[in-house]
Amino acid sequence: MLQRTQQEIALCAETFFFFSKLFYETPSSELVTSIIQAAREEQWLFPFAYAETQTHFETLGQLQASDIAAIELDFTQLFIGPDTMLAPPYASLYIDKEERLFTTETSKVEEFYQQAGMSFQNKETEPSDHIALELMFTGFLLEQYAKTNQQKETDLLAQNITSFWELHLLPWAPSFLDKIIANAQTKFYIAIAYLAKDFLRYIKKN
Repeated sequence: MLQRTQQEIALCAETFFFFSKLFYETPSSELVTSIIQAAREEQWLFPFAYAETQTHFETLGQLQASDIAAIELDFTQLFIGPDTMLAPPYASLYIDKEERLFTTETSKVEEFYQQAGMSFQNKETEPSDHIALELMFTGFLLEQYAKTNQQKETDLLAQNITSFWELHLLPWAPSFLDKIIANAQTKFYIAIAYLAKDFLRYIKKN
């Protein structure tokens, strides 16, 4: 991935931001409508294209704006509760044996953020190992990598991106996405999870 053009790397960063938003905020009707419209008009700018990717786009294109209520409920049941989260978005619940929040994994991820000069306003109440924050952070690093022209800084960013990807994001993100696919009640989040898996596969291979 890091051997590609600046434009391709910047596109990867935008894709990380795209998925981050969908896993962090209850999707607005405007966002859902724009995704459905883009799918119908095949206006996707994702950096990957596997044989099954088109199928997921077609699924999104068949949705209606009136599905927003079900999508909002799906988001809540998957990532918030109110009781058991059907697809918990926290790395510590997948990596650490304690199966609780704010563990060693959370601390390691937060330290990584701080070393890269990035912090999040909700860190006291929102664990730093939330999938959306990890995706956002990876996009942030890629964005910086695409912009810099200094070799020393480029080498450091490349090292940070690879380390964070291999140590913190890749070990659990596929399992998280599998839980979405298994438990989501809407075609919207099932398709989004499949697209995110396609993207992770693309990043891993490139």
